[in-house]
Amino acid sequence: MDVIPAVITGGAVIVGAVVTFFGVLYGHLSARLNALEDDLASARSYNREMWMYCRRLLDMYYRHRVPGAPDPDPLPDEPA
Repeated sequence: MDVIPAVITGGAVIVGAVVTFFGVLYGHLSARLNALEDDLASARSYNREMWMYCRRLLDMYYRHRVPGAPDPDPLPDEPA
C-alpha cells in the first residue's frame, strides 16, 4: 500500500521537472527571438535611410547635375 503514494509523488516530480524545463526553454527562445526582432528593426531602419539617400542622389543627378552642382550628403553610418 505504500507504493502508490511513492509512484504519485515520483510522477508529480517528473511532470514538474518537464514543465520547468519547457518553461526555461521557452523563456530562452523568447529572449533570443526578441533580440533578433530588435536587430531586424534596426536593419530595416538603416535600409530605409539608404533608400532615401539613393533617391536623393538620383534626384540630384537628374535635376542638378551641372558644373558646380552640390555634393551629396555623406553616407549614413550603419548601426552597430
